[in-house]
Amino acid sequence: MTIGMIRWEITNKCDLECKHCFIDDNAHSREDLSVTQNIELLNRLVKLGVRKIVFSSKEPLIYEDLDKLIYECEKRNIKTEIVTNGIQLSNEDFAKKLLKTSISSIYLSMEGITAKTNDFIRGEGSFDKIIESIKHIKAHSNVYLGIQMIISSQNIMDSVRIPDFFNKLGIDSLSIGGISLQGNAINNVDIIPTARDYSDAQEQIVIAYNNLPNKTFQLHLKSSYPIETAYLNLRTGSRFLPYIPKCSVLSDNFSLMNDGRLIPCISILNSNYFSNMLFEVDLHNSEIFPDVTMMKSEIQDYIMRKRPITCSKCHFNEVCLPCPMIYESGDGAEQCRVATRRFDDILKEAIDIDCAFITLNDNLVVSVLQEKINIKIYDCNNNYIETSWIKSTLNINFLEHILDVNTMRMSDLVTMIGSKNKTLKVLRVWILDNIIRLEGW
Repeated sequence: MTIGMIRWEITNKCDLECKHCFIDDNAHSREDLSVTQNIELLNRLVKLGVRKIVFSSKEPLIYEDLDKLIYECEKRNIKTEIVTNGIQLSNEDFAKKLLKTSISSIYLSMEGITAKTNDFIRGEGSFDKIIESIKHIKAHSNVYLGIQMIISSQNIMDSVRIPDFFNKLGIDSLSIGGISLQGNAINNVDIIPTARDYSDAQEQIVIAYNNLPNKTFQLHLKSSYPIETAYLNLRTGSRFLPYIPKCSVLSDNFSLMNDGRLIPCISILNSNYFSNMLFEVDLHNSEIFPDVTMMKSEIQDYIMRKRPITCSKCHFNEVCLPCPMIYESGDGAEQCRVATRRFDDILKEAIDIDCAFITLNDNLVVSVLQEKINIKIYDCNNNYIETSWIKSTLNINFLEHILDVNTMRMSDLVTMIGSKNKTLKVLRVWILDNIIRLEGW
């Protein structure tokens, strides 16, 4: 079996106690390995086909010889990234030492644009240190710098100011997401906003980002479900590609623990349901990788069984396979229900507006074949999703027409299709797939 990427949980130590951290203390109950031992593991990872390593939880920069390990990765043509709280990088000498390595990307975690909101989640003094870390990174390297931020009950009131704040810091990207009810968050549920408040905050952030006169960073919707992205595109005129959630185990992305154990995923270590089927490979003593076919099948079946009835009616039902742990801690679909209602309300409103019209998105590559039409939808980073349509469907008649004219009035579309109900169904599919957009509604 070939593993393209792993998350290396390189140490059991952390210098913060964040209220939302999904990593349970029991996940790292064994001592860290020496750099010599980890280089031996690295050689075994090469044999497994690993080409990318993400050093992550708890806090990878605490591992004393991380710079040496990154150098060893470079010698083996392995790309490396770091997900960090950034505290250690506030020491300029330490930052210079790390930034001399071949690390390709650094992702810092922040939970607010003020000391009050961030430090409530991450601990007193952490905000100022993170800001210092950003300054050091920008001063001493050109490494890709991303910020990861959760929307919490604490920072939600700052939503409209978040884009402008980061636009002045010189970062490359900002990823906003939600809080998973795991680990420390179980005892800090007060920091989790309601699904409606979360949706409102997302919308405010996206609108404020779109209104920036000179954007210096890319905004990413880190953990949004496809319907949430589609709603935000519809509501704000944005062009975000819908991210289709998929459990990392189903994608063959595994976790390497600090003691050399290769496991399916650190998130499911404390799962009640999957505890009996978890595998561990001690890479010090074995290169034999177990057959994970049955486990992957069970995970997929579990997701399909546990998700609410709402999901069965979703356009992305067959491909949306999020982390199974969200179903152990709740139904995991309230955000989707809020977004679905808001999405449908806009469509029903727009279809009765005379001045509303439909426009073909300009980020498409269309291939018209004998029996079907293939469409690739690109974002600004050249990422794309691909969809195909059989020519015998009702939707194809509309697509072929819009490809010719590029833009048409809503009233003309209703006339062409024959009824408002049928038109709503056609619009829903093509907007969800990010092929067309509504304007003038």
